[in-house]
Amino acid sequence: MAMTLATAAAIKESNEAISASIDQVHTVCESLFALLLEQVKEGKEVTLNNVLKFKRTLNKARVFRRPNSDEVVQKPERYSLSVKVLIATKLVFEQLVVVPEPVVVKPSRRKAVGNKPVLMENVLELEA
Repeated sequence: MAMTLATAAAIKESNEAISASIDQVHTVCESLFALLLEQVKEGKEVTLNNVLKFKRTLNKARVFRRPNSDEVVQKPERYSLSVKVLIATKLVFEQLVVVPEPVVVKPSRRKAVGNKPVLMENVLELEA
């Protein structure tokens, strides 16, 4: 199949446009998550259009023992990021239909002749 010079140029331009748009999406996502984390660090709760909810939670100080050495370890109080999937997102995934993967049966390479398993190549030689 021959391709004209104009067609090749058009394909090259479309590939460059796609690459540029992917870079723009990447930049927007980086900016969005930087802003999101900044807001959460300040203690604000951020919700993304009924999809996800981000908030800062406080984990209290606690004491526990290591099971191997019975050493007492104290963990200080700290903040962590909590991400909650909202019900609207869960409902979208509940409506998806699960299609099972087709079962592929691999043919056996061995065929029993009498009590001995024999390779299929040898069976073909025996039949000839």
